[in-house]
Amino acid sequence: MDLVPPAIRRLSRLFLLVSLSLAASAQTTAPAMNAKAAAECDKHPLYAYDNGPNGQSTWCGVCNNSAERHFQAPINIPEGKPNPALPAIRFTGYNQPTPLKTTLENPNNLKLYTPVRPPSIEIYGLGKYDLEEFHFHRPSEEAVNNHRYPMVIHLVHKKAGCVTGQCAVVISVLVEQGQPTAKTSAVLKVLFERFPPPAADGGTPIEIDGLLPADHQNAGYYSFPGSLTTPPCTEGITFFVLKTPIKFSPAEIEEFARRYPLPNARDIQELNGRTVENR
Repeated sequence: MDLVPPAIRRLSRLFLLVSLSLAASAQTTAPAMNAKAAAECDKHPLYAYDNGPNGQSTWCGVCNNSAERHFQAPINIPEGKPNPALPAIRFTGYNQPTPLKTTLENPNNLKLYTPVRPPSIEIYGLGKYDLEEFHFHRPSEEAVNNHRYPMVIHLVHKKAGCVTGQCAVVISVLVEQGQPTAKTSAVLKVLFERFPPPAADGGTPIEIDGLLPADHQNAGYYSFPGSLTTPPCTEGITFFVLKTPIKFSPAEIEEFARRYPLPNARDIQELNGRTVENR
């Protein structure tokens, strides 16, 4: 997830094979810091996930700034006792056929944007968030009890008109290898037609709940405060990692690996004393 200036988007085309970065536009609680971090990253726009000259240790912005980084993502989620009193996530409109838009703004990722009236989630105490875009990581960025899954889907939501506070929420859906549902495979078949991502509006609409587990309306989850996981690693993002994974077939996972061959998961970040909620 990133606050990526146009210059970063243009230059990052040179890294077309760096796969599936977590990216999202988000407003957060520190706009002055965000502007400073974005300006720094504008000077150093290229990044990779390895240990090379553009690798994670060189990332700009907050990513490696010990004075400004506090709650970075992803994390290893520890096991704990669930609290059933935590609010449920209410999903609305995910079962409706939704046209999508793809662009070339982020060539490292199949990034799919939703239309004017997108699906949404509502969480008691936080409010309503509209789905802005979703994308994929291989392997999963989040780990659960030191286990990283083959993939994860990040569904990035924003609160309309929000400029401070919890303006962005990410729903993380873990992916394990197995027999997918017919609905999941139908969604993936449409999405694979967008590899590599052309700049296009419309196309075949999909029912995005094909990328959600069957129990998503009353899902157990882990929740924690985090950050964008690409430069500038801006903080103020709330993650909800659904406990129930969905399944992709080996061939479907291979489609992602074949078209985006380089892993794109940021290293696990320190917990740094933060609380992980467990529903």
